[in-house]
Order: sequence, then C-alpha cells, then structure tokens
Amino acid sequence: MVTNNKTQITVMAGFNAYGEYTPPMTLFPGERIRDVGLAGFPEAINAATPNGWMDSMSFVPYLKHCITL
Repeated sequence: MVTNNKTQITVMAGFNAYGEYTPPMTLFPGERIRDVGLAGFPEAINAATPNGWMDSMSFVPYLKHCITL
C-alpha cells in the first residue's frame, strides 16, 4: 500500500549583488500555517494561501516588508 502524503510549499528568496539577502517567505497550502519546525528559522516570513502558490495578496506585503529593511 502506498500513500501520497507529501506537501509542496513555495519559497520566495531574494538577494542583491552585494550579497545581502531578504528574509525568505514560505507559503503553505491551506488556511493556516502548520508548525513544521519553523521555530528554528525565526527570520522567515510565513504565510498560507489556498493552493500554496504566490499571489498578489501575499506578494505585495512581502515587497513592503523588503522595502522597510
């Protein structure tokens, strides 16, 4: 018997030519974020979308966060 319990997530990472990076944004499918060991990565920005893909509702706040860095 084989089960398919894998979940795909989306990660948005960014950096510039100076080698500086922005905190990554991790998108999970569903209505809320599951605790899957995220406590060890406190600088990450975590969000949930219905299908786990980046959309304008999650991308615009990420851009605003990057501008404040």
